[in-house]
Amino acid sequence: MCSTTGERLATIGSAIDELAAEAATAARAGPSGQAGDIADRLARLWAMVADLDPELARRLPGYDA
Repeated sequence: MCSTTGERLATIGSAIDELAAEAATAARAGPSGQAGDIADRLARLWAMVADLDPELARRLPGYDA
């Protein structure tokens, strides 16, 4: 795990950028089996964000429809 908040935020930002680029590429290529992979990666990103902000982590269950 990264040692500082800044490093952790940079890691999250990089992961978001990579996921966005791959999602755009996948969208141009047409339907594929990557939906599950993208959902898993988004869940890991949210876990990293929630780790940085305990108040957000406390509220996350309320966002589930």
